[in-house]
Parts: sequence; structure tokens; C-alpha cells
Amino acid sequence: MSASCSPFSPLRSEIHGFIRSCETILSSSVFVGKTPLSPEERKIVQYYSEELKAYLLESQIDRVRSQ
Repeated sequence: MSASCSPFSPLRSEIHGFIRSCETILSSSVFVGKTPLSPEERKIVQYYSEELKAYLLESQIDRVRSQ
């Protein structure tokens, strides 16, 4: 899903930036000749991925509790 042709156009600019960054990281991992993520970069990406996952899970739980 490309941020530029996303069906979710009314998203905040921060979310569009996040999507573009994720697409860049993912696409660079499949192109030959691109430098792979370093071990430190992998740790950073994994850390923020887990934080975002935890936030989304917690917000989903909060939504269910409020129903």
C-alpha cells in the first residue's frame, strides 16, 4: 500500500510519514545493492515496532472496555 495512493487519504501527516518510512525500509530490503539494516538499526526498528504494537493493543483493549 503506497502512502501516495492510499485509500486512507484523510490520515494525519505523521501517519503518512510513518507509512512512507516503512515503505522505504521494506523496499530497500528487497533491492540488490542496497545496504541492509545494521544490527543496531534492526534493534531500533524492532523496539519501535514493539512499542507501536503494544500501544495499538492497549488502545484496542481500552476501546472494548468502554463499550
